[in-house]
Amino acid sequence: DMNMPAFEGSLEDDASWHVREGLNEFESHFGFRPKGMWPAEGSVSQKAAEIFADNGISWIATDEEVLGNSLQINMKDGANRHRLYQKHFQIHNGNKINIFFVFLYMVSICLLLYLLTLYYCLLNCHLI
Repeated sequence: DMNMPAFEGSLEDDASWHVREGLNEFESHFGFRPKGMWPAEGSVSQKAAEIFADNGISWIATDEEVLGNSLQINMKDGANRHRLYQKHFQIHNGNKINIFFVFLYMVSICLLLYLLTLYYCLLNCHLI
């Protein structure tokens, strides 16, 4: 048993800082700000989507388990698979963020197909 240090501060402020600094770092290396991100699955939530949108991110990608947990459905059930291919988005403070969900078990095999699909979706959403 051990005593952990007490947390003082705001996780929301910390998350916003990390997103801003990540965008600034990307821009310093590549000369432009990214329009989208693929955050860690454990960091995707309603509040995180709002933070991304407030920082000018217009899309994020994550895996199908996040979609299943959000909708409280089993994504392994074939009857729910169509949910992956629907348009998902949130609007916060007038900023729209598109959310793309990818299939979990085939990512390594179908990476090229996924990237082409994502590109097609981005074109259709007029994000690129």
